[in-house]
Amino acid sequence: MAERTNPFTFLQQVRAEVSKVVWPTRRETVISTIMVFVFATIAAIFFLIVDGILGAGSRCLLTGDGAQCPFGMSPWLLVGVVAGLAALGYIAWSMSQARKNQ
Repeated sequence: MAERTNPFTFLQQVRAEVSKVVWPTRRETVISTIMVFVFATIAAIFFLIVDGILGAGSRCLLTGDGAQCPFGMSPWLLVGVVAGLAALGYIAWSMSQARKNQ
């Protein structure tokens, strides 16, 4: 079982450990904050675009109306395009795994 430490000794140890911490400068903090805002904005724009594409695709498939589909294509053509892209992604992934295992 661990040895009990009185509160005064504990606070001295905490103060000693905190003094070892290297705190970031104001400039490092500002740059890090700006980078977080930039990348959060990029991620938000990316997900806005992906959401729009997926929304248009699902609207096309659920209504079955070519007028709702992107570029006026038929819903079944959209299904074929999505399936083809998924197959290409799987092939690329499996090829990368095969190279990794060589």
